[in-house]
Amino acid sequence: MSDDLERVASNEHAVLKARVEAMQQQAARMAALQQDIGSVNDVCFQMCVYNAVSDGRLGKEEKKCIKQCAARMYDSRNALMQRYFKMMQAEQQKQ
Repeated sequence: MSDDLERVASNEHAVLKARVEAMQQQAARMAALQQDIGSVNDVCFQMCVYNAVSDGRLGKEEKKCIKQCAARMYDSRNALMQRYFKMMQAEQQKQ
C-alpha cells in the first residue's frame, strides 16, 4: 500500500511540475511579446510623431505612419524568423 501511495504522489508531483514549467514558459513568451511591442512602439513613435502631443491625441498622418511602421516591422520580423527556421532545418538535414 505504501508503494502505491508513493507512486501516486510521485506521479502527481511530475504532473504539477510539468504544469508549472508550462506556465513559466508561457510567462516568458508573454514577457518577450510585451518587450517586442514596447520596442515597436518606441521605434515607430520616434519615427512618426514630429510634434509634441499636447492634447493627448495623434494626428491622422501620425496614426497612419505608426500603423504602417508597425506593420513593416512585424512583416520584417516574420520574414527573418521564417528564413532562420529554413536555415536551421537545412542545417539539421545536413547532419
